[in-house]
Amino acid sequence: KTSVSVCGGDDECVEEIHSHQFVFVIGAHHSGTTLLDLVLSKSANASALIDTHVPQDEGQHLQKVYKPASLLGGIVGYPYHEEGHVTEESSLMTQENLLSIYRSWAPFWDRSKQ
Repeated sequence: KTSVSVCGGDDECVEEIHSHQFVFVIGAHHSGTTLLDLVLSKSANASALIDTHVPQDEGQHLQKVYKPASLLGGIVGYPYHEEGHVTEESSLMTQENLLSIYRSWAPFWDRSKQ
């Protein structure tokens, strides 16, 4: 499924990204994020990552920009690892990385929803 073309060139992807609103469900393990994700995914206006064949359909396992929690100390240590805390000022916040993440996630949700 990851080989599916999600959009043409970079400009087309950027336009598709800007035509959507994104909600990221993020939290510590066993804090209710999976339940919240399931509830939101049932909305007629929302979509979630599904059938990804990665643990809990978590986007961290699909993309190659950010290190997954398993490489940053696991479920207990990653919140305390310097690389586990990323803000808008991070050097990783580039258009190239935005497009990379979008292309890795988009095949697994209904992009017809806003």
